[in-house]
Amino acid sequence: MTKMKLEQKQGFRRQTLEVVGDKLKVKYKNTSVLKEWTVDIESIGREIVTEKHSRKGAILLGGFFLASGIFFLAVNLADREKTLALWAWIVIGLFYLLLGGIIFGVPPRDELHLRGGNSQLTFFLDSPSREEVDQFVSFLISRSRAILLEKYAVVDPDVPEETMMNQLNWLKNIDLLTDSEYDQKKQDYKMARLVNH
Repeated sequence: MTKMKLEQKQGFRRQTLEVVGDKLKVKYKNTSVLKEWTVDIESIGREIVTEKHSRKGAILLGGFFLASGIFFLAVNLADREKTLALWAWIVIGLFYLLLGGIIFGVPPRDELHLRGGNSQLTFFLDSPSREEVDQFVSFLISRSRAILLEKYAVVDPDVPEETMMNQLNWLKNIDLLTDSEYDQKKQDYKMARLVNH
């Protein structure tokens, strides 16, 4: 039985994807939800789409809050009349510093999407590393291809001709068979039909 596993973390999000035979078991968890589901590997797509988000907005916002926190603490030290209680200045300053730190600490939601099939999959792009994500996705695509070819491209003279031709056409249309492979499968099928009937 084929097994492969990918464990991912991105901020408060956690995801585990495990290949068990011809199935992909997915567990997704964040601060408010836990989801588990199973996907037939043959139903996944082969179109890879990456989505990267800029950190500029988070850096500006985080910088604003950090600067505000430092400003509030500095103003309190310079305020000779103490118009606001010391604890209030400290609380306000620390609140802004904490908020800025949280914004800086939140990782971008960079993702890799596997599309084009009946089941869409989303991976955290750089967790645990981009290379490991790419390897896992390549394995899934390769496994899906092998399952589909094993299921629909095997020449069986007992399968009705219309069904066999539809399967081969479909495999060719989704780029799992080249033109030459498609022609060869058709010839093999016709020869097998002649021999068996």
